[in-house]
Amino acid sequence: SSSSGRPLPASRRGFFARAVYYLFVGCWLAPLVDGVGLMLMASAALFPVGQWVLERTACLLTLRQLRWRAGTVQVSLPLRILYVVFFGWWVGYFVSVLAWALSSSLLGLGLGQDLMERRGLYFSLKQYVPVNLSVDREPTQPRDLGKPFVMAGIGVLLAIGLVVAASVMGAPLDGWANLGNSIAPVGLAGVL
Repeated sequence: SSSSGRPLPASRRGFFARAVYYLFVGCWLAPLVDGVGLMLMASAALFPVGQWVLERTACLLTLRQLRWRAGTVQVSLPLRILYVVFFGWWVGYFVSVLAWALSSSLLGLGLGQDLMERRGLYFSLKQYVPVNLSVDREPTQPRDLGKPFVMAGIGVLLAIGLVVAASVMGAPLDGWANLGNSIAPVGLAGVL
């Protein structure tokens, strides 16, 4: 806090204060809030609220200022809805898992937080611009739309690889819901 009693802006918070916050508060609070955001996104009516919550999870993790904001130029709503229904929900989930995996290490923390702030791109093709970009310099056309579709393709390949690996290891594939449960014992048996 400053001498006037008002909280310091995020840009003035020191590394030590942010590190202590991350270790004692951010590392357990941010995943809880992230889960709430994902549950909100599961309903069509609360999807925008859930997306807003997910965009701020990176700030909650380490008290870092937002570096990205939603752009004024967006992809058309019908295309975004189709994308969410067919690709966005699982591509966004894979990106969320990747962001959390990166954020669990000091080397990947910055990249993981950037992915967390812009997950709306992967969930719903929401376009972002850097916070410090002035309005007159903002692009008039949506940015690279190929990136989410490339991520969708990678996600499909990962899912196929997981199923092939499970069948090669002899794990019983009794439905997608039990896929993780059926692979885990086989993997642990191989390690032990």
